[in-house]
Amino acid sequence: MNSADKTPVDKSPLDRLSTFITPSTAGVIWLTDSPLNTNLSGVYEFNYLTNGLLTKSIQSDSDKSKMANFFVTDNFGNPFFLSHLAINSKEDIKKIYTQMELAKPLIQETINQVYVFNKSTNTRNVNILKELLNRYEFIDFQNLNI
Repeated sequence: MNSADKTPVDKSPLDRLSTFITPSTAGVIWLTDSPLNTNLSGVYEFNYLTNGLLTKSIQSDSDKSKMANFFVTDNFGNPFFLSHLAINSKEDIKKIYTQMELAKPLIQETINQVYVFNKSTNTRNVNILKELLNRYEFIDFQNLNI
């Protein structure tokens, strides 16, 4: 609360994100409707998590490569991944499994939490968490709401 007027002080998305990312977090799967660009919800926060790799990629890559992106950095001294996928159709959802195969070597027994930040309207009627949990039982998938 703001002591002057007794109204709650809202946390920024970056502050909220920092409450989710812990030493047991292996990565984030980020689903959007459009290719990777600076206007996407979460880009600022995920750029911070990837030590600037995200904006470097946006500035240097062609539009085609911005549909599926995989970044690796570190978190609390352990590997951390950010998987971005632009979902245009139900078929694109299957690309999550390709990204997860890249991520599997980074996931450990005690560092197995993976958040799903789903901003894609094209995943309606698909329970992404359920699909992932059925396929990767050893990973703790959770929704990320920032």
